Amino acid sequence: MAITIYTSRVVLKTLGVEDYGVYNLVGGVVALFSSLKGVFSSAIQRYLNYTRGLGDEEGVKHIFSLSIIVQAILALVFFVIVECFGIWFIPNKLVIPEGMTGITMFVFHCSVISSVISIISVPYDALVIANEKMDYYAYISIIEAVLRLAIVFLLPTFPFVPLISYALLLLAVRLLIVVSNMFYCKRFPECKVEKYWNKGLFKQLASFSGWNFLGNMVYTLIQEGTNIILNLFAGVVANAARAIALQVRTALETLSSNISTASKPFIMQQAATVDKKTLFNYIYTLSSVMFYVLLITTTPIIVYAKQILEIWLVEIPNYSISFVRVIMLYVLTRSLHAPIDMLFFAVGNIKRYQITECIIGVFTFPIVYLFLYFGLPPYFAFVAMIIVEIINLIAIVLVAQKELHFRLTDYIKEVIVKCALAFVIVAPVALLFYSFTNDVNRYYSLICIVLLFCVELLLIYYIVLKDKEKQLILNLFAKVKNRKNNQTESNEKH
Repeated sequence: MAITIYTSRVVLKTLGVEDYGVYNLVGGVVALFSSLKGVFSSAIQRYLNYTRGLGDEEGVKHIFSLSIIVQAILALVFFVIVECFGIWFIPNKLVIPEGMTGITMFVFHCSVISSVISIISVPYDALVIANEKMDYYAYISIIEAVLRLAIVFLLPTFPFVPLISYALLLLAVRLLIVVSNMFYCKRFPECKVEKYWNKGLFKQLASFSGWNFLGNMVYTLIQEGTNIILNLFAGVVANAARAIALQVRTALETLSSNISTASKPFIMQQAATVDKKTLFNYIYTLSSVMFYVLLITTTPIIVYAKQILEIWLVEIPNYSISFVRVIMLYVLTRSLHAPIDMLFFAVGNIKRYQITECIIGVFTFPIVYLFLYFGLPPYFAFVAMIIVEIINLIAIVLVAQKELHFRLTDYIKEVIVKCALAFVIVAPVALLFYSFTNDVNRYYSLICIVLLFCVELLLIYYIVLKDKEKQLILNLFAKVKNRKNNQTESNEKH
């Protein structure tokens, strides 16, 4: 993550704001179809793990062979749909700097080919994880990040237009990583591609993927559709600023994702019990803790966004500061979403939940369009996303109450009220810091960021947290520590 964040600084400096914005805009067009790209990935991973747990090695081979066939067909469908859409949409609808249409289309074709390669590699990635070779997975991820950084430094040595060179080299890196995964997987006995088709197994994979695919598709459309609307009203500079803000968002969401990962095993176990009281209580506690963690990490970024970007980037695109601040509020709002999401998936009753999310989510587009059409600043695109997210949270909690007998009054008392209290305590402190230190030297602001973080941490821990929430935090850290100890012992044995 650190390498990736630094890479975005170097890429911005090397390509310039316009080229950087064009690259991320084109990537957004391809990402519109990323749900199609990953439609079977979660199902393949789940069934490989599940069948291996049953000890059915022959079944694992069949699933792997079937998944190769399925992904090859999906790659072909993805290529045809995205190419046809992009060839029409990019030159006719997007706002592209004069004289850059040809370069933009070349970058688009490279992005599509890279996505096709990624689709074909899904079964191999799943096989690495199913065999718990997390050391290899970590190493290959780091190598890919380092290579992505290295090619940015190599750009000035190539005779082509920098944006063309960048797109070609990124495609080469993707191909190299996929080929490496394929060769590595040959050590596994189940990695044998055979001519195999099982209609019943395919239906199971498709059924498992269907509703999850719908939800992911709408979420992706919202994110990348907003990017396109920004382009229509504010040009590629706004796309570059959004890309910068999303780097910060990704870092924060990685933190919340790790908390979710540590909590999933317990939630899955409790979902199988008749008495759901323990499960619901855990969801309340987890929701509050995730909100607190993101509250104390987002507020320093909101307060010192200008100084952070000055340190991080050589050139700050217009809108970047306001984008970062509003997106941090969006991340904070969405933190309450993840535990409810895990609850539905643990119970397995996701149909009405996904339909509700999709219906509410699509209203983001007209709201964003109207905000920008009537002349509001570009950051109001993310204000619209916050509004829709709040409505969405209310709706899915009501669905949980009806479908899963989730206790709404307890959720309001244990989560909403306590999170509001935490916000009321932390916000004035953040505003106080802002009023006294907003104009400080950008390097001196690093001390202020650490100080604000520590003050917020103490306020939340000693004033807001209950004993059971303190214990949950300690348990999460204990799980991480135990995993590290187990990994060390395993390495010593080998």
